[in-house]
Amino acid sequence: MTISIQINTLGISSQVTISMDDFNTAIATGIDNVKLKVLNTLIDSLTALKPVTTTTATTTQEA
Repeated sequence: MTISIQINTLGISSQVTISMDDFNTAIATGIDNVKLKVLNTLIDSLTALKPVTTTTATTTQEA
C-alpha cells in the first residue's frame, strides 16, 4: 500500500509504502491499529525529510 502526502505550504512531497503484511496485521487487530500504523509511517517519513541542523555557540570573555 502506498501513501502519498503533500504539504503545499512547505513545498514537501513524500511517498511511503506500508507492506501489505503490516497493513493486514493492523486490520486484523482493529481500525485504531490501522490508523496508528498509517500515522506512524507518515511521521517516520516526515521525520526523515527533516533537514539536519547544527548549532554553533560563541563565548565572550570579559576583560
